Amino acid sequence: MALFVLALARPAAAQWAGFITGQVNVPHPGVRPVRGIQAFIHNGKIELSLRDFLRLTLANDPSIQITQLSPDTAFASVFHARAPFDPNLSLNYAATRNISPEFIQTSGASTLNELNQTSGINFSQLLPTGETISAGFNANRVATNNQYALFNPTISSGINFSITQPLWQNRDNLLYRAPLKQAEISVAIAKDQSSYQVATLLAQAADAYWTAAGALGNVGVQQAALKLAQGSYDLNREMLHLGALAKLDIYQSEAQVAADKVQLVQAQYAYKESLDVLRRYIGADLSPSLRRLPIVLEQAATSGGMGRAMTAARETRAIAYALAQRPEMHAIRQQLASDRLGIASAHEALEPSLNLTGFYGGNGLGGDQVGAGGTTGGLATALRQMWAFSAPTYGFSLKLGLPLRNSNGAGQLTNALVARTQDRYAARSDRQAVIESVRLAAKQREMARQQILAARIAVQLAQKNVAAEQEKYKLGSITMFEVLQAQVLLSQDQSSLLSAHINYQLARIAYLLATWKLFPAMGIKLKT
Repeated sequence: MALFVLALARPAAAQWAGFITGQVNVPHPGVRPVRGIQAFIHNGKIELSLRDFLRLTLANDPSIQITQLSPDTAFASVFHARAPFDPNLSLNYAATRNISPEFIQTSGASTLNELNQTSGINFSQLLPTGETISAGFNANRVATNNQYALFNPTISSGINFSITQPLWQNRDNLLYRAPLKQAEISVAIAKDQSSYQVATLLAQAADAYWTAAGALGNVGVQQAALKLAQGSYDLNREMLHLGALAKLDIYQSEAQVAADKVQLVQAQYAYKESLDVLRRYIGADLSPSLRRLPIVLEQAATSGGMGRAMTAARETRAIAYALAQRPEMHAIRQQLASDRLGIASAHEALEPSLNLTGFYGGNGLGGDQVGAGGTTGGLATALRQMWAFSAPTYGFSLKLGLPLRNSNGAGQLTNALVARTQDRYAARSDRQAVIESVRLAAKQREMARQQILAARIAVQLAQKNVAAEQEKYKLGSITMFEVLQAQVLLSQDQSSLLSAHINYQLARIAYLLATWKLFPAMGIKLKT
């Protein structure tokens, strides 16, 4: 009996301690300050590699922080599903004075005056194994002017224990365990969805980094174009000074210099705008001191090489890896497991119910005995008798429920079966989407790789053509227009090569995201 009482008291004590201290085990997310930027400030500049930028983005970007709160929101369903297993402790006390005139002699008084005081403690809990246990204690004190009362006041106490075990429906507690397990699965699914959304946001941030690197590379291209145009203009000025060139023939090269200066200014401002986008990702725009610091990109758009060519075998391995690792595939597998629980629970709810309840208790009586020449004791006496179980109460009951029609259960089973079929189709659709995304990313990566190879050849030939046109101009066989035209074509080819490198970097990020290798490639590990 002592062990049984201890088993009842332990969960209640833990629950009561949490209530007294005000501590509830729920998530308490807070808004974190911008952090980590100071470690990358050197000589008054924020120096960032792609990995450093993505780590700062992960720590400071508000969109990512909001996304990472999704599992905490889903965790609320776990608390709701745990509610049936919560222990319940109740205490009560009541005092009632009853005064009533009597019209028969056996009432014990012409005006009956009674004071009835009752108190009690009750505890109940559903165990994970399916049993419902309960324990209760009550004590009553009755004071009356009834002359026929044997005790006045009368003090009685009682204690009772009971346990109910389902024998048919819900005998393994599936009806309560299934919602809890499904709620836990929903949290796991929310984590998978959150990790994919974070990866997508980081891929967008990486695209912004390479866009800024491309803007910086475009500044270099425009500077090189201006340098070539300025060289041609300087040559024309020298020829004009020597009288080898007519005055009207210098305007063409001068106009080209002016046009290249405009394009250079535009490229510089586009680069500054792209850096402002990076500042917002890492939170450097919130502080006036950080806002003024220039950002230096440690990786150029042309860095990193081009990787190996994409073969059919590599693509097949990439698809297999993505199907095994992508979080949406893991989420749909979890959802199918939840569907199986829902169907099993719906089937269980259609079963007849048969519950066995066993109970045992003891009673005690105390108070002032009337006409016995003494007293028998107060509450202590009643408690001793109660714990001695000299006046026990015990027994058992069986309760059988036979549902002649269970329309609600049939509706739940139908919904569960339809939900499983829908999720199976969703699994197929997600599988197709993963395969398509990997194949598309692989094709775009390979196409960008081929574009780089072609653009390199075009730049080499354009450089040779510029050198040849300049020699022809010096020999007087062509005009300045042909030289400037060759320089413009070289600048365009250089821009095409830069664009090909940017496209490759963007395609590489998309490929890493599609194959779920973005986090390892960037040295990032999400907290779960």
